[in-house]
Amino acid sequence: LGSCILDQQLVSSLTQAGAAKVANNIFGWSSLLHGVQLGHLGALKSMVDEGLDVSHRTLLAMTALHVAALRGHANLVPTILAAGVKTAEIDEYGRTAVDYACQLRYAASEFATTMGIPVPSGCPAPLVTTGSSPYQAASGEWLDSYRALPETLTSDSCDIDSISADTSADDFFRDYLSLQKPVIIRHGLTNWAALKKKLQRRAMDREYGQLFFKRSTVPYADTFGLEHSVSTLHEYLGYLSQLAQDEKSGKAAENAEYIFTSLGEDHPLRSLFQVPSTLDPNSTHISTQSVQFYVGPSHTGAPPHFHNFAWNGLVYGAKRWFIFPPQKSLYSKLPVLEWFKGYTPGSSLECTQH
Repeated sequence: LGSCILDQQLVSSLTQAGAAKVANNIFGWSSLLHGVQLGHLGALKSMVDEGLDVSHRTLLAMTALHVAALRGHANLVPTILAAGVKTAEIDEYGRTAVDYACQLRYAASEFATTMGIPVPSGCPAPLVTTGSSPYQAASGEWLDSYRALPETLTSDSCDIDSISADTSADDFFRDYLSLQKPVIIRHGLTNWAALKKKLQRRAMDREYGQLFFKRSTVPYADTFGLEHSVSTLHEYLGYLSQLAQDEKSGKAAENAEYIFTSLGEDHPLRSLFQVPSTLDPNSTHISTQSVQFYVGPSHTGAPPHFHNFAWNGLVYGAKRWFIFPPQKSLYSKLPVLEWFKGYTPGSSLECTQH
């Protein structure tokens, strides 16, 4: 607890009061490794001073150096090295901490310099594009936007690896999940044929039009005390039609509303949900704990926010992603288009999902 909220005094008080110095979660992450992940130098020094085990490894044999590289915290490296962790130590897959930085493509040279070793050849790792074949998306009878998109949002450039849907579970886990590295899986929804039919515009209106949803300019607006409204899906689809007409006549709304909601076990839309074949829990051991549903017009979406492990399946349309390295993470409550006006191109990884 002390390491997670980064309170140096609390760490000292808890350990002096007899709190366990070795307390690991089911993945083998200790209190100290959680502190390293969050990047607070003072808290790390306090835990080292209190005798927490710096040499502890996760179930994947990650050291504190690996975790620092995983999250881009080069400032923690001198303290970790001084506590006795070696630069050449490897994880279960034979990777050093600098290998992590190279694979994640940020701060690799900074990590190598801080560790006093040369940058490995081929670092940072080249972009993988094995799954990025041309994609022709079906429309699902959803309406086209008549608004001009900024050039950044229409670019085909992608800073994120794209892999094929037939990538093995072992390769997916080793190269992406274990590194907490974002990836686009192209053509990964081969088992969603039935769901695609159900989520066509008229089919949704016919079968789910009387369901009520919250709609707003940002997800979970009521959580932040922001305005939201409630309507049936049928009413919302009418709103989308009106938006399209307004756009065509040059009267587009500045910040349109969209639906973003969690689906409980008994929600009618939950029965449509299927785990993509690429993430089959029988072969990947990845379980999906919660399901969310979203639909909206052009220029809507979620502003930057923090996230745990997640996957996103897109049935119709296109979505532009902006993924920031952990040390540059931010949280915004602004409507995404309003946030985007202040965005600096190149400050995040970008890619379009189809």
